[in-house]
Amino acid sequence: MENIQNANHTGASYNTTLNFSCQVFSNSSSLGTISSGSNISRSWTETIESSGTYACTFNVSDRTKNYGKQLKKTIIVKDIEPPTFLGRSWTQSEFISDTNISINKSFNQNETIEYFVKAKDNAGINNIIIEIYNGSYANKSLNLYLSYSEYEIWKFTEKSDILGYCNITKIYINDTSGNIAKINLTDYYEIIELKLNSSLANETLLINTTQTFLASILGNASPVSEVIANITLPSGAIETITFSKENSSYMATYIPKKSGSYLVNITAILSSGISKTTHLNFSVPYGNISVNSDEKIFLVENATYNLPIFIVPEKGDLINVTVNISIENESIVNTTNKSAALEKIFWEDYYQGKAIYFSLYSAQIGNTTINITAFSPALNKSASKSINITVIQNDTSPPIINNFTNYEIVNLNEINKFVVNTSENETEIKSVLLEITWPSNCTKNITATLKPNKLYELNFNGTNETGSYKFKIYSCNIAGICESTAIKEFNVTNIYNVFAFISGSNKGSLVEFNVSVKNVRGEEVKDFNLTLVIYNTEENITVVNNTRTNYASYRIRYDDPPTAKYFESLSENYIAYVHVEKNGNSGTTSKNFTVSEDLETTILYPDTKYYPPNMPVNLSVEVRDFDNEIVETASVTAYCPDCSKKYARLEYNSSTKKYTGYGVFISPNKDFSILIFSSSYFGGNKGGTATTLLTSQPQESGAGGGGGGGAPTGAGLTIPNCTCTEWEDKGCGMGTCKPEEIYQTRICSPAGCANETRCIFSPRCIPKKNFDISLSEQELRIKQGETARIFLNLINTGEKNLSISISVDKECCEINFTREIKLKKNERISLPLSIHSKLSQSPGSYEIIFIAESGEIKKKIGLRLIIESNELISLLSNIKDELPIIEKQIAKLEKLGIEVADLKSKIEEIKYLLKEANKSIWCDNLTALKMQAEKIKTNFEYVKLRIITLKLKEFLLENLGYLVASLILFLMFLYYITQVVLPYIKLKREIKELEKKGEDLVETRRATEKQFFMRKIDEPTFRAILSKTQQQILKNRSEIKNKIAEISLLKKKLNPLLMAKWILLLPISIAKKIASWLRNIKKRIRLYFKEREIQKKFVDI
Repeated sequence: MENIQNANHTGASYNTTLNFSCQVFSNSSSLGTISSGSNISRSWTETIESSGTYACTFNVSDRTKNYGKQLKKTIIVKDIEPPTFLGRSWTQSEFISDTNISINKSFNQNETIEYFVKAKDNAGINNIIIEIYNGSYANKSLNLYLSYSEYEIWKFTEKSDILGYCNITKIYINDTSGNIAKINLTDYYEIIELKLNSSLANETLLINTTQTFLASILGNASPVSEVIANITLPSGAIETITFSKENSSYMATYIPKKSGSYLVNITAILSSGISKTTHLNFSVPYGNISVNSDEKIFLVENATYNLPIFIVPEKGDLINVTVNISIENESIVNTTNKSAALEKIFWEDYYQGKAIYFSLYSAQIGNTTINITAFSPALNKSASKSINITVIQNDTSPPIINNFTNYEIVNLNEINKFVVNTSENETEIKSVLLEITWPSNCTKNITATLKPNKLYELNFNGTNETGSYKFKIYSCNIAGICESTAIKEFNVTNIYNVFAFISGSNKGSLVEFNVSVKNVRGEEVKDFNLTLVIYNTEENITVVNNTRTNYASYRIRYDDPPTAKYFESLSENYIAYVHVEKNGNSGTTSKNFTVSEDLETTILYPDTKYYPPNMPVNLSVEVRDFDNEIVETASVTAYCPDCSKKYARLEYNSSTKKYTGYGVFISPNKDFSILIFSSSYFGGNKGGTATTLLTSQPQESGAGGGGGGGAPTGAGLTIPNCTCTEWEDKGCGMGTCKPEEIYQTRICSPAGCANETRCIFSPRCIPKKNFDISLSEQELRIKQGETARIFLNLINTGEKNLSISISVDKECCEINFTREIKLKKNERISLPLSIHSKLSQSPGSYEIIFIAESGEIKKKIGLRLIIESNELISLLSNIKDELPIIEKQIAKLEKLGIEVADLKSKIEEIKYLLKEANKSIWCDNLTALKMQAEKIKTNFEYVKLRIITLKLKEFLLENLGYLVASLILFLMFLYYITQVVLPYIKLKREIKELEKKGEDLVETRRATEKQFFMRKIDEPTFRAILSKTQQQILKNRSEIKNKIAEISLLKKKLNPLLMAKWILLLPISIAKKIASWLRNIKKRIRLYFKEREIQKKFVDI
């Protein structure tokens, strides 16, 4: 810099300052006073670590700022050094840089081949290519896998099904400036075939015996993860079993429970995901038939008895079994059904025998034998047995109830199992009943079922109310004599016992909740709905909400409590609130668990306090979490303030489970300290430790490394503050991340600070989930007490398999459906929904909302349910309304002295039945209601008809005089009409007709005479016509005279004596007419059949 002296400028420059900047660095210098005409020089040394073009600016100014000068220069920095090869490996750790050592590995066909290359470059690596020879040369590109400030790791992946060797001969590493590092290698990998040999112990074996499977595996390039067998049963269902390792082979056992052919697919799965499957077959033969029943049976006369016969499948299932019975003397015992068919009898369900019943009627006292034959044409197997039956006159002794068992307490809507041991001394047990009364005083009788062990069993599933249930057990013989127990009780509760088991306690770790639920008897409860909420000292976090599962998990977030710094020990107590529900039962519990940020970091090597100067420093560090588990995904950085290289990143060694670094520092000529700090990839967890190493004198033993959370030793040593960029997304499932996590990196400065990576959960890494729901009907009409079925349609429209939980928000009714559905991609399923309206449900319109949930996806659909009145309930309601009116009518009849005792008895019976019907409505017993309504209707109709009859009697009693007088007047009227009026009218009409006829005859005579006088007819003809006409005129006049005489006689019939005589003889006259009418009908019928017989004979001829 020169202070130029000329005519315009002659003075000195005071307090002169130089400032300059070259993008990556800057500096300034005070030049003091520069005399006019003199110059001054300054020099600096800076290191530019990256290639490129840098613009530099130099500014010089004096104190006044009035004078100054600016100079701009460009520095071009070129990268002429090739990248440095740091090693290669088949895994992302334990890299080998020595090219004289050949590394090799075997892979199975179609297994993913991974080959990692570690390298560094001062300007940056552009790409890495490897040369592979397997008969011909091919270049394969690698992809960047991990990037750190010190180095990069690139990965080669490929799959192949071609067996043989592939040699990796060269690695080409290209940097961004075009410099190439070429490394010659003798590495290779081999593609080998995975072989699975399998066998079974028996190609045919009996049911319920052990089948053994053996499997041997050869050519597995990676460890065997598991060996399983998928067994297809004769029904088509599939069961899966897992093999266990026995020496060098694998073995599994299976016990078949069905007869038929079995297909076995045995699959070996390697840790790499490669699998191999073989197929085996075996069969289980069908069984033999055995008939089980009592040897002797005693019945009473004129009784009906259901004879139980147990068909036992021995050593296998049975199909198409026909059972026939024959009775030697049917006059003593007979039956209407002598044959029955059983399509299938499974040994697993009926190994003690399946019951079939024949209804016997004991007609008279005596002895006979029943022969039973069971035959299966399909199996060509049969069995028979004889039963001796004795019919006695009567049985007067009651049965004996020896003992019974049941649960003293159950949970709501659980089954209470009753087992009754009862016997009969003289005859047979006909039925065993359980009379049970709900806490709401609803009573019901339930019939128990006879089992082959002579015990009666009943599974009571009506525990739909909490409280105390009262019950009595009745045992009745065929004579109708019953014995009962005293009234007993059992209780129903809705309380579950809940137990929560929690694992995981570091930030970023997956906290897993396994929930176990026990009922009131300590039995395991499955398929419950779980709600789990975590309180993390700041907020409530709902992990699952009313979902059918016993498992939940929550990954502690980066910003969840606690929040700490390096070398601090901080943890927080979280609380998990657990609530479960199922079938109206519920249970709640809470449990504390600790979440910590601490990573216990320990220096394992150097293990002494002495370390010689100017030597490479090797480090070995162990990192454990709060549960003392090894952390494999930590970022571990070593810091040496006094070393020439201050920072080093330690890599995880999967074989030793340690973080190691070889020659990461060069020890200085003085005592020095090394600080280790660690953090988890998931973020939030931190740990640190420090140790001081002495170079001045050796130590025979040292304290070693400190534990996690300990403060660093060595005066004035602090961990420098590193400034990091924002996290940058690299991709889903990269690095050590899980598929649902995104791999992120960020760059930290100043130089030496370790670049950081982490894996965090990201919704965009999760395959899309979605589904659609619809109902087969939007509106449904059912009557009270009825059950209807519709379908809920579900379609998986997402990209992954779903587990969908179904629930319902309803205003009424009982709805039964499957609450957990597994739905594969693009699968559609129609879920049947059974909707039952109780008899006690009020008619009307109700809204039912069906809710389908899968994780965070929740969809709803509504159904409009219209409940209509049941005609039975309407009938009973009408009868109940009419009953007071009927009772008033009966009371009125009774006051008139009419006998109404039977009506009052029927009314009392109707009232009792109405009361029982109300109980049936409350208990939702439609069968009992139908029977009661039928009886009520029959009795009510009888009462109404009887009242009508009695009302007629009432009318007759009240109006007897009027009725007699009316009858007499009617008969008199009838007499006058039939004997006088009608005959008179008839005679008058006939006289008029005769008079008209006489006039016509006179006119005819005149016409004849005129024709004769006019000579139109001769005399003989005239005389003949005239004679005939005159005779007719005389006859007509005679008939008119007779009719007039008959009219005179009608006046005599007005005599009261003749009228009384006619009335008395009227019934006889009517009877004679009816008899005459019947004789004519009989005559016509005989004539008809006679004609038919003649026609038949004619046809035969």
